[in-house]
Amino acid sequence: RGGSGVGRIGSMEHAIHGLTPAGFLKNSLTAIGWMGAYSAVSKVTEGIEYSVHRMMALEKQTAVLKQTFRGVGGTAGQLADDVLKLAAAEGRGTEEAMKAATHWTRPGLSRTQVAEATRVSLIAANVAEMSADEATEKLSSVMVTYNLNASELSNTLGMLSRTSQTYRATVGELLNGLDR
Repeated sequence: RGGSGVGRIGSMEHAIHGLTPAGFLKNSLTAIGWMGAYSAVSKVTEGIEYSVHRMMALEKQTAVLKQTFRGVGGTAGQLADDVLKLAAAEGRGTEEAMKAATHWTRPGLSRTQVAEATRVSLIAANVAEMSADEATEKLSSVMVTYNLNASELSNTLGMLSRTSQTYRATVGELLNGLDR
């Protein structure tokens, strides 16, 4: 307890100064500065977490691709690079592009064939307004049913697109019909 009365009066004056408009403004600006700094650090941390999460997911998808791809015409790493470029070119997500590529590796297609089939799947997903996974399933079914090669899928999709422009049917509806 034994402090001087002068010290207590000085700290009271300081406390009262914080309640004045000028003091309130100064304290508010200090608080806003601290909140801005915290917010900036928080956003950077969130960005790093998101990037690490995406890289881990991509590594997992690449590992699955390595397990299913037989290495005809290149390595799984080269195929993964091809697929990531295709996803960017077609405006689709890397996860769905890798899933489509993994699907196309299962029948034993070469790197070039997988890349072409994946490209057509991503285009079909855009044109038919469906997921790349769904488009891949339907195109795969059409490929097996009509005994097509991966190189013929692009022309097949083009034919479906022209048909949808001529008749009252969407590409998605045509793919659904051919899938049955």
